[in-house]
Amino acid sequence: MKKLSAIIVGGTGQFGIITSKFLLRKNYKIIITSRSPSKSKKKLFEKNKNLSFYKLDIYNEKKVKNLLLKIRPNIIFYYAAQSSVSKSFFKRKETYKSIVIGCKNFLKIINETKLNCKFVNAASSEIFGKIKKSINIDTIKKPVSPYGYSKLKSFEITKKI
Repeated sequence: MKKLSAIIVGGTGQFGIITSKFLLRKNYKIIITSRSPSKSKKKLFEKNKNLSFYKLDIYNEKKVKNLLLKIRPNIIFYYAAQSSVSKSFFKRKETYKSIVIGCKNFLKIINETKLNCKFVNAASSEIFGKIKKSINIDTIKKPVSPYGYSKLKSFEITKKI
């Protein structure tokens, strides 16, 4: 039986590290992608043969396609994003591109190649905006930040596919 594999896009952040530790306990082979994985993040896992780092430009469809076809992962976790909501006000284009365009690229390639895998796109409570009551999936979404707006767009794109 082939070993289960996962790709964690933007995997050097908090969610990526937690997800990779969980998957390693489940004996997955994991590829963590990042635009620039730091040495300190790599050290967290350097002794694990089931984990490797891959520098990836999520806007380059050819490189994304090559990685997906080479690995043929069972699951992809899409965590690529601007690192903070406050930065998104100063880096609107970068925020939108990393969250929306990168996500679109992965979904497009998964569909075109008919890759049989699960795709998990991390959303955020930021899609709801400033709301005081409890929320659920049907709560009206009114993001107030570029980060929230971008997360809502990628949520909608993922939901359609």
